Amino acid sequence: MQSIHYQSPPSPSQIGMLARGIAGLDAQLQLEAESADYLPAPWGGGWQGVQGQWERWVPHGLLTVLLLGCSVQLAQGISWWSESRKLQSEHAQLVDRIEPLLEARTRTQQASAFSAQLHKRMDEQPSQIELLRKVAPLLPVDSRLLSWRLRDHELELQITTDNQDPRYFVQQLQEGGKFQNVRVEPAPAGNGLRLLMSLGEKGAK
Repeated sequence: MQSIHYQSPPSPSQIGMLARGIAGLDAQLQLEAESADYLPAPWGGGWQGVQGQWERWVPHGLLTVLLLGCSVQLAQGISWWSESRKLQSEHAQLVDRIEPLLEARTRTQQASAFSAQLHKRMDEQPSQIELLRKVAPLLPVDSRLLSWRLRDHELELQITTDNQDPRYFVQQLQEGGKFQNVRVEPAPAGNGLRLLMSLGEKGAK
C-alpha cells in the first residue's frame, strides 16, 4: 500500500503518520530497525573462487604437459641420433677392416686372369725352339741365320744364302712347313733375304 503513495521507500516518520491514519492499528511512532547477522562473505562465492583458481592453473598445466611431451620427443631424438652415430662408426670400422681384404681379393683375381691369359697364349703359340727345329730343314744347307723374331703368330727371320730364288722358299715353307702367307724380300741391309710367314690361328705344328 505504501508503494502506491510513495515512489521511493518512506522514511520512519512517514511510516508512523501512515500507521496512525489506519483505524484499529496500534503502531508505534518510531519503528525499530531490525538488525540481522550477516556472513563475512557470500556463502555462494566459494565455488567461484575455486573455479577461478582452477582456471588460473589450467594454462600452467597445459604448458607443463606440452613441455613434458617435447622433452620425451627430444630424448627419443637424441637416443636415435646417438644410435645412428654408433652404427655409422661401426660401419666405418667394418669397411676399414674389409677394404684391404677386398683389395687383396681383386689383385688375386687380376693376377689369376692374367696368368690364365698368358697360359692360353702360350698354348696357342708354339715355342720358338720347336719353330726353329721345324724351319731349319726347310732352308738351304748353306743358310746362315742372322735374326729371328716371333710376334702374334707372325714369324720373321733374316738369312744369308747363295740361293736367292723366292719361289723355292715359298714352296718349301708353305707346302713343307704348312706356313701361311709366305713372303720373301731382300734384307734391309742388302746382305741376305728376309722371310716373313704366318703361323695361322693356332700355329703350325
